[in-house]
Amino acid sequence: MWANARIAVPAVFVFSVLTLAASLMHLGQFHLGSHFAAGTRIVTWAWIAIYVLVPLLMLIVFTVQARTPGADPPQSAPLPVCLLAMLAVQAIILLGFGVALFAVPGQAAPLWPWKLTPLLAQATGAWVISLGVAASHSLLERDARRLRPASLGYTLLALLQVIALVRYPHQFEWGSASGIIYLVFLGTMLLTGTVGLASSVRRATQSSARN
Repeated sequence: MWANARIAVPAVFVFSVLTLAASLMHLGQFHLGSHFAAGTRIVTWAWIAIYVLVPLLMLIVFTVQARTPGADPPQSAPLPVCLLAMLAVQAIILLGFGVALFAVPGQAAPLWPWKLTPLLAQATGAWVISLGVAASHSLLERDARRLRPASLGYTLLALLQVIALVRYPHQFEWGSASGIIYLVFLGTMLLTGTVGLASSVRRATQSSARN
């Protein structure tokens, strides 16, 4: 059902467009020249093609669904007030810092808890902005069942970040203010994702039991 899947579309669209923009702005760093191996060039062109095609596909999907007759089903799993408040705070922080990383990478990169080149800063900014879009969209949907894809993504992303930190602890600035803030924020993401998933699963179980 579209209402239960559309949470992913705006975030993926924004991430793809901004990542493509960052790639094109730093195209000279990509392995496109004839002196690179053919396999390397193929992978590089595939990278660019993916970030050109994905936004187009997202636009097509959104346009088709917007023109499809019908109305959204009623909300069946309202989000707790505390979760809505947490999402609002996350949206503000993610959008603000993501825009800074993308717009002024040289000034914002030192605030990140590991070293970022200008290209990586903008790519990270694209990722952070897309998460902010997802958090903002969640506030509009206000339904755990509709947010299941985002909740699952939030939870997996937080867990993968933890795995990365365990794998590369020497590259993370553990004692810095940015490092501490990052870890706290990671904890809130994990909490938000798991609470959202638990709410959607509980509502689905209750609906099945009534039927």
